[in-house]
Amino acid sequence: MKLATSSNDKLLALKSQLELSLALLRDWLTGDYRQIELRTVVVLAAGVLYFVVPLDAIPDFLLGWGLVDDVAVLGYVFAQLKNELMSYAEWRQDQDRDETTDLKPLEQGDDQDT
Repeated sequence: MKLATSSNDKLLALKSQLELSLALLRDWLTGDYRQIELRTVVVLAAGVLYFVVPLDAIPDFLLGWGLVDDVAVLGYVFAQLKNELMSYAEWRQDQDRDETTDLKPLEQGDDQDT
């Protein structure tokens, strides 16, 4: 039972890292985030593509086994880029914080529905 919980935790962490990586790639493509080397972007994109594209070392149609190599590649890429992903996550939190402080409540005379 403990092994299953540990595996689930690892898969959830991998999912979280994948979502963060996709957000990083999106922000890099739009030009919002450029505090990263091009080599890092290429490695990250290659890892994500390996996960997404069904043609790889162990075919994905082999249920269960087909995802093992995908997870291994993503795990390796995320481990290698750990510092860059953490830096991006901090930058993203700062961006969210800045957007929140920029918002100001409407004053009573500012309602434009009239």
